[in-house]
Amino acid sequence: MENKESLSGKYLTFQIEKEEYGIEILKIVEIIKYMEIREIPQTPDFILGLINLRDQVIPIMDLRSRFGISTKPVDEESVIIIIQTSKVRMGLLVDQVKEVIDIHDENIESTPDFGTALNTDFILALGKMQHRVTILLDIENVITQEIDALMSNVEQLIA
Repeated sequence: MENKESLSGKYLTFQIEKEEYGIEILKIVEIIKYMEIREIPQTPDFILGLINLRDQVIPIMDLRSRFGISTKPVDEESVIIIIQTSKVRMGLLVDQVKEVIDIHDENIESTPDFGTALNTDFILALGKMQHRVTILLDIENVITQEIDALMSNVEQLIA
């Protein structure tokens, strides 16, 4: 993998269903308990709506739904990870936050080629540590594919 060195670093890991995912720690703003979400009309199913967090309006994405995994009721382990991408600050609803791990170059592998049937645009690489594999997300790709349309809806609602 050519960019392997740039992927080495700290990742916040979290769980969706039985899979463990990781996001670069520098993209994480904070982790909050689930709170009431105001729905937004005419948005994709994976956009749950908006929250008002300390007078800042933040859209919330259900990562289960975004990844095509069936939704489940929110429980005591459900949390919202607030992230900052190059385009937007957004919340990600996940099943459970695990830990912050340090992944070194020798433990990072490029995304395998699954053929055309599986979209791997969201996967940055795979982190292998202590007999487990963490799917490292390209959070910019997860967020930005439809974010421009969403943000114009949000701006109209809060204007």
